[in-house]
Amino acid sequence: MNTRDRLNVLSDKIADKTFLKGYGLGNEISFYVFDYPPEDELVVREGVEVIINKYLNSSEVKINEINLLEVFVEKLKSRKLYDRVMKEELKSGKELLIKKLKPILKPENISKEIAEHLDKMANIIFITGVGSVYPFIRAHNLLNNLHDKMENIPLVMFFPGKYDMQTFRLFEILEDNNYYRAFRIAGR
Repeated sequence: MNTRDRLNVLSDKIADKTFLKGYGLGNEISFYVFDYPPEDELVVREGVEVIINKYLNSSEVKINEINLLEVFVEKLKSRKLYDRVMKEELKSGKELLIKKLKPILKPENISKEIAEHLDKMANIIFITGVGSVYPFIRAHNLLNNLHDKMENIPLVMFFPGKYDMQTFRLFEILEDNNYYRAFRIAGR
């Protein structure tokens, strides 16, 4: 099944009452990963927009999209660091910049920032922009830190790479051996 077909399956699945309530998960938190080939990034962006628009006027499905790149930029701008960070990356490179930003971009800080962006009316959260914020924000760290902030709201993370329900492979090349338990959704 190609990525467009999988997005269509996802679009139908999220309207299912059992999905919205998190039934059938053995009391696990309702975190899902929609992994996809990195070359399908634009297909996924378009598909996410189509899904959100499909349910825009729905009384049953209220989607809150959180784009990690927007959260990242907003975090830097709120601390008046954005312009300095852009200059610093050009001057010193990404490695030094990562070290300098580590205290600000701790997973617990980013998850708190995301929790503040949650629309209280939403009953599904979409996390996008995962590839855009690598290596500053790591998917498994973020999901681990969102557990206690999500209550019973299903979360779907759109991940450009492979997820085998144990490890993430961002862009299908960067192995992340940190175990994380989330469910694959609309699998490939």
